[in-house]
Parts: sequence; C-alpha cells; structure tokens
Amino acid sequence: MARLASLNVGRAQSFDLGERKLRSAIVKAPIAGPAAIGRDGVDGDQQADRRFHGGPEKAVLLYALEHYPFWTRALRCVELPPGTFGENLTIEGWPLFERELHVGDELQIGDAARGARVQLTTPRQPCWKLEARMGIAGFAKAFLESGRIGSYARVTQPGTIAAGDPIVVASRSPRAAPLADLIAALHLDDRAAAERVLADPELDPALRRKVEWRLRRRRGDGATDPDDES
Repeated sequence: MARLASLNVGRAQSFDLGERKLRSAIVKAPIAGPAAIGRDGVDGDQQADRRFHGGPEKAVLLYALEHYPFWTRALRCVELPPGTFGENLTIEGWPLFERELHVGDELQIGDAARGARVQLTTPRQPCWKLEARMGIAGFAKAFLESGRIGSYARVTQPGTIAAGDPIVVASRSPRAAPLADLIAALHLDDRAAAERVLADPELDPALRRKVEWRLRRRRGDGATDPDDES
C-alpha cells in the first residue's frame, strides 16, 4: 500500500543567482507528527513567489521516495533526506510515480474522517530554484529530462495528515493520461503523448491550451504561448 513517507515544510530564504539575490522556500525539511493541510498548503510551509508556486492549483508538491536512489547514484551522494527536491509530500508506493499516477487523480491521505484529499493538477516545471538549492549548474535541465519531476496538487478536502498515513487513489477519470504523457507533451514535444493527453475530456482547460499550443508550435504556425496571453 502507498503511504506518506515524509511531510516536509520550509520557510523562504535568500539565494544568490549570479549578481541577483532571490528568495525561495524550496529548502524543505521533514516534520515530526501531524500537520493541517488546507487550500493553501501545509500548515507551517511558505511559498515565496506565488506567481509560479503556491495558490490553490499548486498548494502542495508531491515526489516519489522511490526516485531518491536514482539521484543518490547520479549525484554520488551517501544520502539525500526527504524534501531535498522541494516537495511537501514524499510519497512511497508508486515506484513509477509519473507513469502510475494521472493528471486529475484524487488521492486520499489518511482516513476519511481525519485525513485529507489532494488532486494532481500539473507536473512540476523545474527552474532556477531547484538548481540554486542543489548548487549544481544545469541540474534543472537534467532533472526535467529524467522524467522524475513529481506533481503539484490542489487540496480538495482539508484535514490533518502525518508521515506514515496510507494513501489510496480515491477517484480517477477513465480516460486520464499518465503524468508521464503530460510531461512528454509539455516539455519534450512528443506528439503521440500530446494526443493521448488531449483525448481526456476532463483535462483542465489551461493544460489543454498549453498542450495544443505546443503542438501548433511544433508545426511552426507561430502560435502565441497561452501563458503569455492576457
């Protein structure tokens, strides 16, 4: 059975990026005991830049514990603690997280009375914050190309959760595409994956526009990125 391996929070701090000093709360650490989780995320967690992180659609970030051995080997580390990649919820039980879970999946964490439900919204898009946190030039690109990037989620049922809580898939659209297909469609210009993603009638409209734009751009029609539209 899948479970919540670690619950992680962090506070905003400053990072030097070239000559710029920027703030991020990407450094997360596990907490002991239960914590409340609501529409804006986990109690005690902070998001420094809500233009790109946080808010109802990106309230929490999920990452698979099973991905950690890959990065331990790749980075030649003795150990990487949960929360290393900025995730709030380190999940154990889906070794192929991005292939086994789907955009729109609703996950029940803990029991129905006390626990919470989260719904996967969009894969993470790694940026300078992850690279600054790891202190490795080019890490964001390598992270993305690995496909092991995790997923954001909205909180559909606030509650209290703790490390060790069981997790089950409470609901799933019958035509939902795996997160891996959405990653390939959004970031790798994979036409077949894009068509599988677009076949889901319940796909979020904003994601649909983004995938369709990627397809049009691949055909070279000069379409405007929907993220730039007013």
